[in-house]
Amino acid sequence: MIDSDPRRRAKAAFDFSKHVPSQVYESVKEFIEFGPREGIVFVNDDCDGDPLSQLHAHFTRMGKALPVALYARTPQTSRVVEAVLSGAVDYLTWPIDEESIHTVLEQIVERFASLDVAQGRRIDARKKVALLSTRERHTLQLLVEGNSTKDTAQILGISPRTVEIHRGNVLRKLGAGSSADAVRIGLYAGIEDEELAFR
Repeated sequence: MIDSDPRRRAKAAFDFSKHVPSQVYESVKEFIEFGPREGIVFVNDDCDGDPLSQLHAHFTRMGKALPVALYARTPQTSRVVEAVLSGAVDYLTWPIDEESIHTVLEQIVERFASLDVAQGRRIDARKKVALLSTRERHTLQLLVEGNSTKDTAQILGISPRTVEIHRGNVLRKLGAGSSADAVRIGLYAGIEDEELAFR
């Protein structure tokens, strides 16, 4: 449980501890520094900054994702949608009904099991893409866009043969069996959203 309000932290710790072992943290920073490597993370949506982005970056570095549920006293529909699209497993209204905590925990575990597979693929893909040199990364970005070897060579200002060498290195480093496999890994890593610095 991450919440800057001491009263909410105390109530949450008391209510949740009746169902599962619970730990409370004042901030996302404190959780990242001292938090567990397993469990469900409940975060008050009034935390400073963007708690979801901070937590997902932490999970990527950690190499393991945990389910994150946000809560607020009066959730706004647009924020709930944004949070779920950004990877939150659930968005709850505070106070969380003590009688429904067990059901809420079960639902979050079930939802996360299906999301965890996709999240694991994204983390794995990002780790693989991080092994690429700058030029290999550019080559992968252009491959994901659907550019041919000739087009890639022209865009990067190098020969088609050099593009083929870079593409071969990309396949080898990503552990991809084909260009289509490399594109899939690139998409999981989110490479299509990166700024193309060479243009």
